[in-house]
Amino acid sequence: MAKLLRDKVALVTGASRGIGRAIAVAMADEDAKVALTGRDIGRLNEVKEQIQVVGGQSDIWKMDVSSETEVEQSVNKILDSWGQIDILVNNAGIIHPDTPVWRTSISDWDEEMATNLRGTFLCCHYVVPHMVKRQLEW
Repeated sequence: MAKLLRDKVALVTGASRGIGRAIAVAMADEDAKVALTGRDIGRLNEVKEQIQVVGGQSDIWKMDVSSETEVEQSVNKILDSWGQIDILVNNAGIIHPDTPVWRTSISDWDEEMATNLRGTFLCCHYVVPHMVKRQLEW
């Protein structure tokens, strides 16, 4: 059976656990090369090992999506390594559970917005131009 993502490169943010990890493993199972990004190198290595066990290909890049410098550098390193990014999964996100809004600190709110909103924007800002360029070259 043909694999759906053969010859595709997927960048998955927040790939170290939960939904991001599951998406990364599923994409690798469909033959995508998966760029695993996140803040926890130890957990990213566990995901990389899990992907290798099933014969998939992945690599890790430490990246805090709220940092413009880290996003730009990571995207450039992925492009240098694999030459393309075909799929962007903006999965990274944080929440401070069980805290009603009136008890949420300003610093917690700022951290959530930096990761959940700014991070999504930064990843799109640095990845999408390469996707568009690649699409135009087809």
